[in-house]
Amino acid sequence: MRQRNQEIRRQCLLELNGVRPLARSASHVRRKLCANGFDYSEREVFTELEFLIGQELAERVNDTVAGERLYKITSQGVIEFEQSEPG
Repeated sequence: MRQRNQEIRRQCLLELNGVRPLARSASHVRRKLCANGFDYSEREVFTELEFLIGQELAERVNDTVAGERLYKITSQGVIEFEQSEPG
């Protein structure tokens, strides 16, 4: 389970890094991950995005027009992502 959670967080960071500086909803992140062959539930993605906020690797942005929570990668998240890349 822990390994799965870590992989979800890694994939969420990958997705958020790829669209920076834009913010995305948990459901949008999940759809992108599922399109890439991952089978994560929306609840799993939401939970791990919230975890990334606690680690200051992502931040929540409230979309007042759509009434949704959006997530975007922080500067610290970019550094963490870059340092974890092989090579």
